[in-house]
Amino acid sequence: MYSETYKLNNDNNSVLEKSNYSVECLQSPPPDYNTMEQMKQLQTNFYSNTDKNFFLKNNQKNQCAVEISKQMNLQELLDETMYIIPDTNKVFFNYTVFKLYANPQNYDAIILNALKLFKECIQKYNCYEIHMDLKTFTISAATRYMTLIQSFCNECLKSTTEYSMLATNMFIYNTPGMMDQISKMLKPLVPVNLRHKFVFFSKTDSPAKINQLHSAILVKQSDIANQSNSFA
Repeated sequence: MYSETYKLNNDNNSVLEKSNYSVECLQSPPPDYNTMEQMKQLQTNFYSNTDKNFFLKNNQKNQCAVEISKQMNLQELLDETMYIIPDTNKVFFNYTVFKLYANPQNYDAIILNALKLFKECIQKYNCYEIHMDLKTFTISAATRYMTLIQSFCNECLKSTTEYSMLATNMFIYNTPGMMDQISKMLKPLVPVNLRHKFVFFSKTDSPAKINQLHSAILVKQSDIANQSNSFA
């Protein structure tokens, strides 16, 4: 199946170039409902007891994320944020979960968890793909997480590491509307050898792509349920 996508261009005057990329549509189940509800409740509680500050909005969001991460198990949050699609070399990242708890205090843990998943795929398949759902990601978010993004690129994606050399593609779903501006901010952090590997999907195309990506998980869950029922 062919879909109109965009890749990062090496030309300094053009951040994005349009291209056709042949991909097999793939996705995963939504985050655990209870986990998300608990995080959202903690977020609501935080803002109920704190006046919103529009001039220090990013700082306040970090403070909220710190409070959420303090009251929940970090590894459980990481597992909901990023995981390997079963029986594939595809690592999926969910920004809508990440943004609720990620803060400078747990950036190192987030990077180490990503490295662990990449390494698992490399050991089994000798390569890996990154699939990122950036739904609700904004320029403000890019600024807020700049330190983490820079550390991630330095640790995981610098050209001298196997993580950079063995990454086959980086698929971006729900591409932000301001992607041109965001790309200009982030392009200097992305190694040259990785820039041509980015594939972007629009917000219109992304839901179906993500659902297909996770369809294998849903089938497995159905098979397990059927097998369990047969012994009831």
